[in-house]
Formats: sequence, C-alpha cells, structure tokens
Amino acid sequence: MLEINNLTKRFDKFVVFDNISLKIADGSIFGLVGINGAGKSTLLRCIAGVYHPEQGEIFFNSQPVYENIAVKKDFFFLPDEPYASVYMTGKKLESIYSSYYHEFDHALYDEILKMFQIDKSKKINTFSKGMKRRLYLALAFACKPKLLMLDEAFDGLDPLARLELKKILIKKVEEDNLTVIISSHSLRELEDICDSYALLDNKNIKSSGFISDEMDACFKVQMAFSEKKKKEDFAFINPLSVEINGRIVTLVIRGKREDYDDKFKLLNPLIVDDLPLNFEDFFISNVQEEKK
Repeated sequence: MLEINNLTKRFDKFVVFDNISLKIADGSIFGLVGINGAGKSTLLRCIAGVYHPEQGEIFFNSQPVYENIAVKKDFFFLPDEPYASVYMTGKKLESIYSSYYHEFDHALYDEILKMFQIDKSKKINTFSKGMKRRLYLALAFACKPKLLMLDEAFDGLDPLARLELKKILIKKVEEDNLTVIISSHSLRELEDICDSYALLDNKNIKSSGFISDEMDACFKVQMAFSEKKKKEDFAFINPLSVEINGRIVTLVIRGKREDYDDKFKLLNPLIVDDLPLNFEDFFISNVQEEKK
C-alpha cells in the first residue's frame, strides 16, 4: 500500500498542496485528476522521491520513500516529457534501465515495442512525441515495477495505442498485482480503466474513493422550461452544477434520483430527462462546486 501522510509541498512561497493525505491499495489503477496547475505532476514527483516535501511522509509497504534506494527500485515514474540525449536509442535505454532494474524483462520489452511498431535501434530524437511515449511505456513494463506512475499517460497516443496500453495495464495488474497511478487530462480514458481516484483542487484533495461509488452517488438530468431560468432558481436543490442554455437546463446532483421528483415539480418543467453521467461530468461538477 502507498500511504501519503499530511504532505505539504511548496516552491518558495507558492504552496502546491497543503497537508494532504491519501492511501492507494495494492493492485489498483488509480486516477489522479485536477485542473492544470493543481499539483498532479508535483505529487507524482514527491511519491517518486524526486521532490522532498516540506512536511509529511510517504510510505510504500510501510517503508519511507524519500532517499530509500531499496524502495525506489520497485518504482517506475514516467513523466510527461521524459529526457533522453540526442544520441540515445531504445537499445541504449534498454541497457541503462536493465542495469538498475535487475528483473528487467528483455523479451517483454521487445514484444511491446513490436506491438507499438517501434524500432529500438533508431535514435530517439527522430521520434514523434507519441513514438517516444510508446518506447518509454515499453521500458516501464519491462522494468517490472510494483508501483507504476504515469504522468499524462495517454498524451500523444493514437486510439489504437491507447487501447493497447489499457490492455497491458489490466493484464499486469491482474498478473503481477501492479499498482498504477495515472495522471491524465483524458477523464474518459481514466473512467474506462481506473477503479479509484483523487481530485486535487485548491491545494487539497477535494474528493477521493472508488469511481463507481462516486458515480452511483450522483445523477444528471436535463429539463425544458416555458421560460428562461436563472441559476438561483435551482439553489434549493443544491446541485453540484447548473448549465443553462436558453430554456434548457442541465443539472448534476448528488443524491438519489427518486428523492428529487417532488422538488423538480416545484420548478414546473415541461420535460425532465435523465442523462447518463460520466466521470468528466463528475469532475467538472466538483470543481465548479468548489468555485461557488
């Protein structure tokens, strides 16, 4: 288990996050979400031991992470823009990483590169962003970590590569009890694959838990009215979000759908339609609620 206890990180006087705590179970695929600048990448770097927090501690299987080489050998952190010199090739990276990760699976590395159609003999500076991403993902899986951290995991990947990545992640979680933390702007991708999440917002963890539980606790409806409505008209319902487009109003509400029929009648809508709620709706609603 990964445990984050009362963590604070700042750069000079700028506080990235303040006194946050979180637990991530073994064998889970965990989505780390938040708007740009919320601190997702910084938190991943703290977990990886790249940054030292001003306050708090991080433990993996009850062992402290920072400056603990024995623990870090079980980690693989793939940043959004991994660095490689202009002369580096996939074969050279294989040699470097296999010298550090002693269980490096060369056969798996070649298998994933073949699937991703990457030639490891070519210089990386000739690769597109998506090709570099696929190469480093192959390295990540070949290193056989216990904790895999992917910053903007799907960025630069075409739809087929995204699908293949999801398949590999699920397979490795099932086979090796791999724990995965994924930071991504693609919330629909996270909804497809993650079982749990944390929302970073306003220097704190706004919410966290199992995605299915959170989604079941909310619902989305669309109403049509004979006259235009204002957001204030819906205040008594206490919705997470209100979107008004002419005489059409869309609401995301925390609670049980059946408990709101009488309240909706007070608004005299012409039509009330239930809409499917996705993780992106949930994320936007929670962030908007914080801004109220």
